Amino acid sequence: MKKCLLFFACCLPLLVFAQKDKVWGSWTIANVQYEFAPRWFAYMELQARSHAMANRFFYYEIKGGLNYRINKDFIAFVGFGNYGTYNWQNLRGMKTQDELRIWEQFVINQYLSRLKFEHRFRFEQAWINKKFRNRFRYRINLIVPLNNKTVQPGTVFLSAFDELFLTDTPPFFMRNRIYAGVGYQVTPFLTMQLGWLNQFNYSFAAKGAKNNLMLSLNFRFVRKDNKFERMPTLPD
Repeated sequence: MKKCLLFFACCLPLLVFAQKDKVWGSWTIANVQYEFAPRWFAYMELQARSHAMANRFFYYEIKGGLNYRINKDFIAFVGFGNYGTYNWQNLRGMKTQDELRIWEQFVINQYLSRLKFEHRFRFEQAWINKKFRNRFRYRINLIVPLNNKTVQPGTVFLSAFDELFLTDTPPFFMRNRIYAGVGYQVTPFLTMQLGWLNQFNYSFAAKGAKNNLMLSLNFRFVRKDNKFERMPTLPD
């Protein structure tokens, strides 16, 4: 109970600030990971984004893929998904952007006592309104458990990451995404995270940033013989 109270106490200032700032958006993420064989994970995620805290929905993601854990420090992944953008004032109308995407990624984990680092390299091939585009992403993620040395049931942890988005056509730099939040490992299977996410987009035509409140629920089903340390990073 005390650990739950600690988690919500960490979340309260963020919730109060986000509610007062009318320009904040919201991201809601739910994903499932299932270890169906030694070292192999299946993955599926649903995501919704809104221009405001509880309304003005405009975007969704449906995606999935396969992870292969090479060892405790290296993971390979291939994924695919559908991404839809709408005019929030006319959700029954046509999508303003329809995207199909596949990607390949490689993850390196580092464990330095309480400090857990994830380096993620992702290569994406996307068809946006039937036009092809490549994209390259690098993310560095830090996890710090507060009340345990490792992330186990009952652990409250801090999480922060920065992710850079590049493409192979001018202006090359596309986006930067920064996140800082708090998480709680509820059970061996369920992780909750709540935090601030700022996304800065850039193009020749326009540029700008937006703050978002992000809530993530991760359901992870592993084999009983899985002895790898938990790294509760956001799969997205």
